[in-house]
Amino acid sequence: MWKNKNILILLCGQLVSELGIWFGLIGNLEFLQRNVSSHFLQAILLVVGGIVGVLVGPYAGKMIDIIKKKKLLIVASLGRILAVTFMFIALFTGSVWWMLAYSICIGSAASLYTPTIQSVIPLVVHEKELTKVNVLNFNITTFARIFGTMLGGVLLISTSLFSLYLIAFIAYSILFILIFFLSLDEYKMSKITKSNKNNKKSINFWAVIPEIRKNAMIKALFILMLIPTTLIASFNLIIIEISKIQHDPLIKGLIYTVEGIAVILAGFFIRKKLTSIDIMKILIGGCFLIGFTQISLYFADNRWVTLIAFALFGLALGTFLPLSNTVFQKHISKDFHGRFFSLKSMFERIILQSSILLIGLLLDIFGLKPMIVGMGIVSISVIVVIFISFRVTNLSIEEKITVNKQ
Repeated sequence: MWKNKNILILLCGQLVSELGIWFGLIGNLEFLQRNVSSHFLQAILLVVGGIVGVLVGPYAGKMIDIIKKKKLLIVASLGRILAVTFMFIALFTGSVWWMLAYSICIGSAASLYTPTIQSVIPLVVHEKELTKVNVLNFNITTFARIFGTMLGGVLLISTSLFSLYLIAFIAYSILFILIFFLSLDEYKMSKITKSNKNNKKSINFWAVIPEIRKNAMIKALFILMLIPTTLIASFNLIIIEISKIQHDPLIKGLIYTVEGIAVILAGFFIRKKLTSIDIMKILIGGCFLIGFTQISLYFADNRWVTLIAFALFGLALGTFLPLSNTVFQKHISKDFHGRFFSLKSMFERIILQSSILLIGLLLDIFGLKPMIVGMGIVSISVIVVIFISFRVTNLSIEEKITVNKQ
């Protein structure tokens, strides 16, 4: 696998891209703090990119299934470079409108880049290597999140806000150059690209819905995705509440560190131990573990229970997300990969934003402990319902939702 030039380019590009994203996010927060006094307006400017990503998603999904993916990656990278250019103007003028242009540009580029990468991976690796590449890709994303936020904070203190965005600009420029070295034989791999390259209107984004409905496993996974996604959405809010309960500001850094290390360890376990275990069993087990984690945070006033809970969450998250991508890549036709992963990205963005608002409200009404226990009960109930639904319809879980072993 490591002799595959395309894989190395994709993974290196993902590292560079994610570091640029986190540097940009740290810079955005600092810029808003300096130039916008209203917390509500700050929140609006932060979510604009995500909203734009959802709106652009259907168009991006169609383009991924029609146009050469290498061209789309180039366009997305150019979009990010352009976005940082807008941010340079915002820094020199102090204009929030230029930051709004940055957010729109970044959101549009992300809605194109991320699902394209998920569609490219099955084109450049053998099916037996899909899980390993997805795990490595997710581990790189986690490493970039930990290292990027830490380094971004240090740079912000030691240098200037302009320097932070300059590093992001350089990172995106490197990514742009790396993409030109990709070698993709897309027409050979995807019949839909060849047959519809001159008839783009024949591609309907929502045609992917029947493709999902006819596969019981994919439908089950889409529902299970709600469990880790809602906890990810509430992650920062929960950590803030735990810090208040324990009266310990240090606990925030410890939780982020423990969770990140656990994610990476989960990836190592998957790569080494997956040969004898069905992927779907691991996915369901991971969701049960997340539900258990949520319930165990009833004892969030205890430091060790909290750290163990988030370590378990990291293990579950580091298992579920890359393996679910492997299942999707194998069981969704390559002809629909662009539209499917765009729809998945839209779904995740909507759930994330909605969950943040809902969980913030629930925290105000009930407080952390009742809210998090309720989330755990709901999570486990969803898993039980999925399990029973397969039994009621006389479907064997082992036969219907087990992918080929790696």
